[in-house]
Amino acid sequence: GVDGRVAIHITLDALAIAATLLSMLGAVIFNSIMVGIGLTVIVANFIGKILLEVLYYKDVVDAFGDVGEDIEINWAVMVTGWIIGIFILLFYAYAHGAFIAENVRGIMTKSNYQNEKHSCCCV
Repeated sequence: GVDGRVAIHITLDALAIAATLLSMLGAVIFNSIMVGIGLTVIVANFIGKILLEVLYYKDVVDAFGDVGEDIEINWAVMVTGWIIGIFILLFYAYAHGAFIAENVRGIMTKSNYQNEKHSCCCV
């Protein structure tokens, strides 16, 4: 029901916050595994949210039947939101992936951060 969906959304949001904090901590201590786990959880969270929305749409159609244009407009809004979300997720994934790649190759590590910090946008 609706309460179950709300609980799932809250759980997914809490996991996303925890994954973001894990990624940030991993970046601070130069741990690519923590950053990778954080990224994986965020991507899974995005997919989970889409699945919940599709199931909700299916429940609405099952309960009320195809009520015409109103449902189609909502569907178009959801898909547009997903497309925008994918672009945001790609920027997020790029930053994580670049950090992981540079960390694994030894370019961005704790020991040589002083040599590389000029390439960081935050400094």
